[in-house]
Amino acid sequence: MNTVSTIKLAKGLKGRQVFSLNGRWEIQASYIDSKLESIPETFTNTIAVPGLWDMADEPVLGSAAWYKKEFHIEGELPSVATLKISKAFWGKYIYLNGQHICDHHPNFTPACVDIAPYLQVGKNTLIIKIGAMGTQDNSLGHPVGYDKEKFEYIPGIYDDVSLILSENPVVQYIQVAPQPSLDVIKVQVTLQNHLEQAIVTDANIKIEEVLSTNQIATTIVAGIEIPANSTITKSVEITIPNAHLWSPEDPFLYKIDVETIGDNNSSRFGMRHFCFDKDSKIPMLNGKPYYLRGNNITMYRFFEDPNRAVLPWDLEWAREILQSFKDMNMNSIRYCIGFPPELWYELADELGFLIQDEYPIWYEVERMDTTIWREFAEDMNISYDPTDPLWWGIENLDGKYPVFGKNLPAIEETIIPELIDWINERANHPCVAIWDIQNETQTFLTYIMVKKIRELGVDLSNRPWDNGWCPPAAETDSIECHPYFFCDANFKMADINKQDKDPAPSMPHFFTFSRTSNPELTPNNPRIINEYAWLWIDRHGQPTALTRELYENLLPDATTEQRRVYYAKAVAKLTEFWRSGRKVAAVMYFCGLTYSKPRGLTSDAFLPDIANPSYHPAFKKYMTDAFAPLGICIEDWSEEYVTGVKDLVVSLYNDEGCRREGEVSLSLYRDEEVLSKSEQSYVVEAYGINQQSFEVEIPADKESSYRFVAAYIDSKGNQVCSVRDFKII
Repeated sequence: MNTVSTIKLAKGLKGRQVFSLNGRWEIQASYIDSKLESIPETFTNTIAVPGLWDMADEPVLGSAAWYKKEFHIEGELPSVATLKISKAFWGKYIYLNGQHICDHHPNFTPACVDIAPYLQVGKNTLIIKIGAMGTQDNSLGHPVGYDKEKFEYIPGIYDDVSLILSENPVVQYIQVAPQPSLDVIKVQVTLQNHLEQAIVTDANIKIEEVLSTNQIATTIVAGIEIPANSTITKSVEITIPNAHLWSPEDPFLYKIDVETIGDNNSSRFGMRHFCFDKDSKIPMLNGKPYYLRGNNITMYRFFEDPNRAVLPWDLEWAREILQSFKDMNMNSIRYCIGFPPELWYELADELGFLIQDEYPIWYEVERMDTTIWREFAEDMNISYDPTDPLWWGIENLDGKYPVFGKNLPAIEETIIPELIDWINERANHPCVAIWDIQNETQTFLTYIMVKKIRELGVDLSNRPWDNGWCPPAAETDSIECHPYFFCDANFKMADINKQDKDPAPSMPHFFTFSRTSNPELTPNNPRIINEYAWLWIDRHGQPTALTRELYENLLPDATTEQRRVYYAKAVAKLTEFWRSGRKVAAVMYFCGLTYSKPRGLTSDAFLPDIANPSYHPAFKKYMTDAFAPLGICIEDWSEEYVTGVKDLVVSLYNDEGCRREGEVSLSLYRDEEVLSKSEQSYVVEAYGINQQSFEVEIPADKESSYRFVAAYIDSKGNQVCSVRDFKII
């Protein structure tokens, strides 16, 4: 298969030219300590880029692999040439035409490398060495994406590679911070001069609609002088008259183009602003309440799915996956413990999702004892109770992956620049609503990272941050809650009736936000539930490694079909529980896409043919209803009743900004027979909640199966239900 590319440069063309280096590359296995002189003389294997080592024609065995891409350039070279490797792990050692260019160790952010001194007309040979997991020097301080629920860490260049050519000065970054209430955007442009002398340029800025040729606004920042070998930043405000707002329901996109005398760069953006209200803690999108309903994608786990193949890089397959979430009334996703390829962000922009973008830090910190925490808490004025025995009994992390250490200067030299690259790469995506620095980790270091990044003002939009199981860094930052009731294999659905609908004190790790077992000291920050349930079955309907004992208790001797239906109903019931309490900003099911494999700990809910994604009809129905914008919930999770009269409360909760009214019914079924049905009128104000009480006669027949169904008809004529199965004792 041909691995050589030809790049033809247009004669006299001004501005930026971008050439994809994706496709087939040569690859040869090696070892991580091999140097330039160890570059293989011959390559006998090929691989897809982007992709992973297991996608090579022959197995890649060793602790490293040399990638080789030969390309020919025809035409006159411009003065600026940048190689961009969007994402690759673990570590990148880059050579061009026999010269070592640089090493780039961040695994989840782009390498943008100046290769102009080494590029030539005619044949060019690009060599990139990639290491296997565990080959990086931990003292360098870069996260490696440790995930205790992963089994395989398959290396590879897993996102796009491109060659960017232009003249000076280069438009290095464009960042847009929309202010929809003012029909204004703040634009920050970073210009870079590679020349040995100063250069003066105008910056011409143009705004257009993405799906039309309508030109919305133009402006010129004139006479910008950039010193030799320097970078400067210029800011300007631009009015967008009658701005069309971006939302998951109406994902309208604009395009900004910035042109200098030597380069032009563009980016898409949406007119949207997201934050948490300071007082109510409610999510606000474009100045209005906006509750998040969604799920998670753990792409790095899906990378090791037995049926993964090329799917993560298949645009239409990715679109099918995301559309399946939209079809179930989801408006948000957490990209969990790591970043998928860039196309997943572009699709989220286009289809309309709000993303919680989580950096892959999970337990990847050095040991931290309570003395260090106490000193840190006192210094940061964080409430804690030093007499609380729970506080003093916190278990230290095992230190198996001591990446960051306790030395703050090391953080500033390594992780902070990496976080800056993350934000610069992703800031214009309207889908990215929340930065998330880590998952379920107890460390003071991530708190400091968030503080440092905020002080630097890297994100013009000042999005909220999530700090995992550590104190939030600001009062409008979120608290990550993972209320896994069913992690107790003896938990019963009826036990939900005893639970508080505030997930922070109801989860076993709530003390990590305040270092105390006193719930009164838990910070009053917005609560995000981005994991819950613990009821996983794999795509074949079998319990996972974490749920075998649970299903032996819940459904002994159950068939695959019975487990699938139970799973669908149970996750829907939990979704209703958390949504109806109105104490959380987000309810995000775990997991929308992950691995499904033997010995796997979790799974997604797709059926086995993941290449053609679909769901069991019960899961599709019950989860679509559970995430309906006008939610409905029978406020009782009992699975057994005694004969007699029972009062049941049905809640209706409105995520939308318009008043809803109609008829809500409560029916009692024996198998498929309707034993009783009553109806009441309801009115639910915008963003409000309404509760109706129904009196029901529980029959005496103990031999049959029963269920309550509360329902209303939505504006599309679909019946939206809350279902409770029970038996009579």
